[in-house]
Amino acid sequence: MRLEVYVVCTLLCSILIGYAPPLLAGTITLSSGREMKARVVDADEESVTLSLPDGARIVLKRSRIALINGHNQWLGIYRRKFSAANTADEFADLGLWSREHGLERETMVCLQRAISLNPDHVQAREVLGYEKREGEWIQKAQEEGPEKPGSDVATEKQESNEVPETEPVDLPTADRTETADGTRSDAKRDAKLKKLRKRQEELLGDIWMHPQIRHTEHYHILTDCSPKTAEIVAMAMEALYSNMKKAFGFEGEASGVRVLVFKHQSDFIKYGSLYGAEPSQRIIGLYYSVSKEILALEQEDSSELTKLLLHEGTHQFVDLVLKVRPPVWVNEGIAVYFQESKWRGKKLRYGVVSKDRLKYLQNMIRYDTYTPLRELVSMSYEDGFGYPQYCEAWGLVHFFAKAGDGKHAWRFRKYFNLLKDGTNPDAAFHEAFGKDLGRGGYETLEKHWKRFVLNGMR
Repeated sequence: MRLEVYVVCTLLCSILIGYAPPLLAGTITLSSGREMKARVVDADEESVTLSLPDGARIVLKRSRIALINGHNQWLGIYRRKFSAANTADEFADLGLWSREHGLERETMVCLQRAISLNPDHVQAREVLGYEKREGEWIQKAQEEGPEKPGSDVATEKQESNEVPETEPVDLPTADRTETADGTRSDAKRDAKLKKLRKRQEELLGDIWMHPQIRHTEHYHILTDCSPKTAEIVAMAMEALYSNMKKAFGFEGEASGVRVLVFKHQSDFIKYGSLYGAEPSQRIIGLYYSVSKEILALEQEDSSELTKLLLHEGTHQFVDLVLKVRPPVWVNEGIAVYFQESKWRGKKLRYGVVSKDRLKYLQNMIRYDTYTPLRELVSMSYEDGFGYPQYCEAWGLVHFFAKAGDGKHAWRFRKYFNLLKDGTNPDAAFHEAFGKDLGRGGYETLEKHWKRFVLNGMR
């Protein structure tokens, strides 16, 4: 029995502070390397029709184009094909087409989709590296053992010579592909948890001589920061808890869950390494499902620390309430939704629309660089769920919570209850939002969502 763990991280720029990578809207990169400003008005597999800034239109063969808006030129065609695909065979064929056209992430999305529709799809299984043994599909990579655990979000690992090596407790890889079930009782699991807790307390005793400790109704807060910071943390976490329940109708209670805020980055990294996740200097916040803990690094600006706590605290709350792994778009969409909350006195006002994030999302829609809804709701972190998808997920949560004076909010709560009951995410989505999907399927819902976003989320 393995002790399963997943890690949710906050990066210094792209998630917490809201930094948006530049959107290369209207930029066509030719095979020669030259760039031109133009907008795609029509395209097929042979050529692309462009509208120039002076209003003129030109038609270029695909062979003359390298990138469209900074992306693989075939991405637009892929999205049309993806929207039209329905069966396992169609998704498998699209996966092979995507591989031929250099769309690596899209290849994986389609092949995984084919397997979800038909677990015995031979072609999709073989391309993904499976082989059938004694009636079961075995992935060849499994024979070599799991990869070394690492950060789920950060793509770069920065070594720090100041951090002494810490032997990690025997935990599995910190990935997002396995279900974190905190409800099972198992002797080996309990023994590992006990060992982990012992190591945690020993390490905290080493690095924190006189920690600030705050016990609130639902949280146990420990920090080596100032008493003022401890109070900020306590206030933010309790406000988040009450607002989460109010916003989405969550049921159930939790108490004594831990939040640790570190003053020094070296201590933050050292403690995080107990899980084998090796947080880097680019990560300032983590949520660990195995111990239900939030780890955070103190920020100079208390408002940024609050954002960090609200983001990771949302992951913690969802994990405690659902006890199952939610789809990524939900997990991150809600986290960003609450991250953008603002204080009004001592009350937290959630559902605030970030102007920068909204503008970024609107540009993606205008220049057709967004991920289609049908693809977004089935993406995993391994599929390349990055800043653009965080924005889209945030916008989708806003849509369900606020569009039409909140007429969809009850459906969102129903969706969560279905997930909590163990319903397959795809089935839960269709059951909760089926009326909204209508005859047009995802495309109908996507049309309403885009209108909502372009209208300023009103």
